[in-house]
Amino acid sequence: GHILLRALSRKNWFKKALVTSPLMELQYGTWPKGIAFLLAAIATAFGFGWCYLPGFKQPPFLLRGFDGNFLTSDATRWKRDLNLLQQHPNLGVGGPTYAWLVATMLSFKDLHRRRKSQGLNCPVMMILAGREKVVDNTAAHRYAANMPGVSVVTIAQSLHEVMLESDAVRKEFLAAFDSYVESTA
Repeated sequence: GHILLRALSRKNWFKKALVTSPLMELQYGTWPKGIAFLLAAIATAFGFGWCYLPGFKQPPFLLRGFDGNFLTSDATRWKRDLNLLQQHPNLGVGGPTYAWLVATMLSFKDLHRRRKSQGLNCPVMMILAGREKVVDNTAAHRYAANMPGVSVVTIAQSLHEVMLESDAVRKEFLAAFDSYVESTA
């Protein structure tokens, strides 16, 4: 979602777009944002940008048990994806690195700066997860409030991966999607 929003400030590819759980800002936990950036920038400047952030590893970070996961509450879909990653680990990505964190935080700054000066080339609907633990929904709401043509729908019972959620959550997503698409059909 983040990359698409950046592209839509420069490109006129679509009549409308929909993004789910867009990465507008991270949840930094107990770390103040400025300190997180400073530490990551120092690590990167000293040649440690390739190192994974504390708590993450190189193997696909989804290769862990279902309990306590922050992406979906649907164990069946989680296990399906876990089985696929176990069979084909090259399809997964490792955890975030210090260099990734620096680049991502600079990209946030660029996206929010563009918002003020350019606008987007088509309407966008953001679908947010009400039980989000990865990205910062407050930043998404703030972005939408200051960007004409951007609307927000929050699915209260969803974790981060809205389309990998339970059937009830997916039903809410599909209703919002259908309504959005049909409004210009």
